[in-house]
Order: sequence, then structure tokens, then C-alpha cells
Amino acid sequence: VKNVSGVLYKALKCFAEQDIDLVKIESYIPATSSKSAMFFITTKGNVGEKNMKIALQNLNEFAKNVYIFGSYFADRI
Repeated sequence: VKNVSGVLYKALKCFAEQDIDLVKIESYIPATSSKSAMFFITTKGNVGEKNMKIALQNLNEFAKNVYIFGSYFADRI
């Protein structure tokens, strides 16, 4: 995320506004810079869904980089 006040809240709000559940959040601070952080987020949802597309588009406003490592459909019971 960009290094500005409240940016993590604003970034996570992108998912809340689209009613997307966050399952897991991991943060990493690189050894080379204590002023930057990386976040890995696991959500319930698929990148093909309209609400996820909107959330990711809005997230780009607050994040320097957004990478998607995978998108899988959940098993249906």
C-alpha cells in the first residue's frame, strides 16, 4: 500500500463496500525498508465476479501494486 495515513483502512474498505469476506491478512515488512509494507489477502470470492472486479479496481487507487496469485471457485455443498 502507499505510505499515507489510513491507507490500510481505505484499502480494506474496498472489499467491505462490495460485501467481500476477508479470510486472511498477512503483512510483511521488507528488511530493506521499514517504511514500506506488503499485504497478502485471502478473500471469499472469484476475480470473475462483478463485485470482486470493482473491489480490485478501487484497490488500485490505494495500492502501489496489486498481484493476484490465484482465483479458485469454492466447492458447493
